[in-house]
Amino acid sequence: MFNPANAARAQAFFDRRGPSAVVGARFIPVVRTFTPIVAGVARMRYRTFLAYNLVGAAIWGIGITTLGYFLGEIQLIKNNLDYAAIVILILSLVPIALEYRRHRCDPVGASG
Repeated sequence: MFNPANAARAQAFFDRRGPSAVVGARFIPVVRTFTPIVAGVARMRYRTFLAYNLVGAAIWGIGITTLGYFLGEIQLIKNNLDYAAIVILILSLVPIALEYRRHRCDPVGASG
């Protein structure tokens, strides 16, 4: 069910952290899928969303490809690719865990 209070919270969040949230969402699985929807519900300006989404896309595309190239040159990673993939997966989930912990400790969202 749609809750207007959640829309107000989303708008407050995007007022505070909108640009960094759009860029950062590119690096967090699942979150990147829902960020455009939440940004729309929060009435984030389309031009702002588009600009930061393009920045995030460029950083993601160029950065991840470059990182993969250079990490692929490291023999330890090349020989243990399955373990490296698990480490990358765990690292990508850290921001979600930190945000969950922050909200669990501060359920009202009083801190900014």
